[in-house]
Amino acid sequence: MSGEKEKKKLLRKKIKGLLSKYDSSLVETKSNLIQSYLFSLTEYKNSCAVMFYVSRGNEVYTHEIIKVALGEKKEVSVPFILKSQNITIPCKINDFSNLEPGPFGILQPSKEKIRNIPIESIDLVIVPGIAFDRKGNRVGKGKGFYDRFLKSINATIPKIALAFSMQIVEQISTTENDVAVDKIITEDGIINCML
Repeated sequence: MSGEKEKKKLLRKKIKGLLSKYDSSLVETKSNLIQSYLFSLTEYKNSCAVMFYVSRGNEVYTHEIIKVALGEKKEVSVPFILKSQNITIPCKINDFSNLEPGPFGILQPSKEKIRNIPIESIDLVIVPGIAFDRKGNRVGKGKGFYDRFLKSINATIPKIALAFSMQIVEQISTTENDVAVDKIITEDGIINCML
């Protein structure tokens, strides 16, 4: 394993350890603050077609955010993971209750309910991650699904990460396969990464 891969592996382990100490009420409280910041953003208000990640475990909770966006009649898509091909396909949903556990235990549309959405119609992507730096560099779960997806969309589409403030680290080394986010929203506020 290369030195950079080993560093990222250790960082993942460290942040996951810190996240494991968050109980559900703390996750909910901090997620509610993050949600309010997201809804205040011009990028969100002006969006018509948003791709969200579906949270699990101690990630910033997105289930309610997705339900609100659906209620606002935004075109909502979530990832459908094609594990065999190592790709993520954005799938349109009309109802959160139509999701079921997929690979890695992440909720996604059932195979019968897959409705692909053209990538070019997405105008905002909400991005998960384990750790971020203030330049928008991220460490994901290590499978590369999101980096491959983010490379496939137009670079001008806003990419906004949701994270708890303890997930912000000083610096993350990058490779040519990594895609940075434009903004990170934590419970403490909004970080503009591209300044």
